[in-house]
Amino acid sequence: ENTLGYVSSFVEIFAWITSPEAYHCLWELLFPSVNPYGWGYDFWYDRYAMDRLVDHKMGIISVIKVKHEQDFSAANNGRTDTASVQTKWQALLDQEKFYKDYFGVNLKRYRETVRLVDSSWNASVLGYLY
Repeated sequence: ENTLGYVSSFVEIFAWITSPEAYHCLWELLFPSVNPYGWGYDFWYDRYAMDRLVDHKMGIISVIKVKHEQDFSAANNGRTDTASVQTKWQALLDQEKFYKDYFGVNLKRYRETVRLVDSSWNASVLGYLY
């Protein structure tokens, strides 16, 4: 398929091109005092933005390359944190509880209902960008 990229329901948040309105939705989710590791945002964002933006859509632009480097010769293999997976997962759960208790936003429901078309490796691909 000759395409610029893919419409997707799940995008790991790393290098973004976004509208101000879409960024505002992400900004509303950021909560580093409870979840300093950033876990969960990729699970929550699509549904959260769908509830707030008309015609919300996100995708992966495959004609632009982003180089993500990690220096494995550095201390901790170049990682900036040493928190365990369990600690990071707990921060995700804590943020879900906080948002439900204080804002009435059910982030857990968003995580549990990520839009997937099937169970394959590319199940979040919903269409193409032309």
